[in-house]
Amino acid sequence: RIVDTPITEEGFSGFGFCSNCGSSLYAFGDGKYYVAAGTLRDVKLEPGYHMMVAYKAPWDVISGDAPRYPEFPPES
Repeated sequence: RIVDTPITEEGFSGFGFCSNCGSSLYAFGDGKYYVAAGTLRDVKLEPGYHMMVAYKAPWDVISGDAPRYPEFPPES
């Protein structure tokens, strides 16, 4: 079961959380849903970019050739 919240934050108009464990499942804003990749199974996706890398854990290693942004990617 998903719990929808009408919280507005930094351009988002709502968020969805798991009612069992509280994990963030998605955010909605600008007419798009942003789905947490960890909620998807057996999906063959490659990242278009990495964001918020300035805040990654020291032990986290980012691999691949996708562009990396310290915070948000530039608006296109």
